[in-house]
Amino acid sequence: PHADLLVGPNTYAPSDRFFGRTLGAEVAPGIAQEGSWVFDVATPLAAAGATDAITLRVWTGSDLLDSRLVIETPAGDPHIARIDDAE
Repeated sequence: PHADLLVGPNTYAPSDRFFGRTLGAEVAPGIAQEGSWVFDVATPLAAAGATDAITLRVWTGSDLLDSRLVIETPAGDPHIARIDDAE
Protein backbone atom coordinates (compact mmCIF):
# COMPACT_ATOMS: atom_id res chain seq x y z
CA PRO A 1 0.00 0.00 0.00
CA HIS A 2 0.93 3.65 -0.42
CA ALA A 3 0.13 6.50 1.93
CA ASP A 4 0.56 10.21 2.42
CA LEU A 5 -0.44 12.62 5.15
CA LEU A 6 -1.95 16.07 4.60
CA VAL A 7 -1.50 18.62 7.38
CA GLY A 8 -2.41 22.20 6.59
CA PRO A 9 -0.84 23.17 3.26
CA ASN A 10 1.77 20.37 3.41
CA THR A 11 1.80 16.81 2.06
CA TYR A 12 4.10 14.31 3.78
CA ALA A 13 5.33 10.93 2.51
CA PRO A 14 6.11 8.16 5.01
CA SER A 15 9.62 8.38 6.42
CA ASP A 16 12.10 5.81 5.13
CA ARG A 17 14.20 6.01 8.31
CA PHE A 18 12.34 3.00 9.71
CA PHE A 19 12.41 0.88 6.56
CA GLY A 20 11.60 -2.74 7.36
CA ARG A 21 9.48 -1.91 10.40
CA THR A 22 6.65 -0.18 8.59
CA LEU A 23 3.90 -1.18 6.18
CA GLY A 24 5.11 -1.62 2.64
CA ALA A 25 4.53 -5.20 1.50
CA GLU A 26 2.18 -5.99 -1.36
CA VAL A 27 -1.48 -6.09 -0.33
CA ALA A 28 -3.23 -9.39 -1.00
CA PRO A 29 -6.77 -10.55 -0.10
CA GLY A 30 -6.86 -12.76 2.99
CA ILE A 31 -3.29 -11.99 4.07
CA ALA A 32 -3.22 -9.77 7.13
CA GLN A 33 -0.65 -7.02 7.56
CA GLU A 34 0.15 -5.16 10.72
CA GLY A 35 2.39 -2.14 11.02
CA SER A 36 2.49 1.60 10.82
CA TRP A 37 3.63 4.55 8.78
CA VAL A 38 5.84 7.21 10.33
CA PHE A 39 5.60 10.80 9.08
CA ASP A 40 8.04 13.61 9.88
CA VAL A 41 5.59 16.48 10.38
CA ALA A 42 6.68 20.03 11.20
CA THR A 43 6.31 20.48 14.96
CA PRO A 44 3.95 23.50 14.91
CA LEU A 45 1.49 21.63 12.66
CA ALA A 46 1.17 18.70 15.09
CA ALA A 47 1.61 20.50 18.42
CA ALA A 48 -1.14 20.88 21.00
CA GLY A 49 -3.38 23.72 19.90
CA ALA A 50 -2.76 23.17 16.18
CA THR A 51 -5.79 24.15 14.10
CA ASP A 52 -5.29 22.21 10.84
CA ALA A 53 -7.04 18.89 10.29
CA ILE A 54 -4.87 15.84 9.62
CA THR A 55 -5.81 13.69 6.62
CA LEU A 56 -4.36 10.24 5.93
CA ARG A 57 -4.73 8.90 2.38
CA VAL A 58 -4.04 5.21 1.62
CA TRP A 59 -4.19 3.41 -1.72
CA THR A 60 -2.89 0.37 -3.57
CA GLY A 61 -1.57 0.39 -7.11
CA SER A 62 -3.21 3.32 -8.87
CA ASP A 63 -3.23 6.75 -7.26
CA LEU A 64 -6.52 7.76 -8.87
CA LEU A 65 -8.55 9.80 -6.44
CA ASP A 66 -11.49 7.38 -6.44
CA SER A 67 -9.28 4.48 -5.34
CA ARG A 68 -8.06 6.04 -2.09
CA LEU A 69 -9.14 5.51 1.48
CA VAL A 70 -9.25 8.99 3.04
CA ILE A 71 -9.38 9.43 6.81
CA GLU A 72 -9.73 13.00 8.08
CA THR A 73 -9.14 13.79 11.74
CA PRO A 74 -10.10 17.18 13.15
CA ALA A 75 -7.46 19.30 14.86
CA GLY A 76 -7.15 18.55 18.56
CA ASP A 77 -8.41 14.95 18.30
CA PRO A 78 -7.21 13.11 21.45
CA HIS A 79 -6.44 9.97 19.40
CA ILE A 80 -3.63 11.77 17.54
CA ALA A 81 -0.36 12.17 19.39
CA ARG A 82 3.05 13.53 18.54
CA ILE A 83 6.17 11.87 19.90
CA ASP A 84 9.61 13.43 19.80
CA ASP A 85 11.57 10.15 19.83
CA ALA A 86 10.82 6.91 18.01
CA GLU A 87 12.56 3.56 18.33
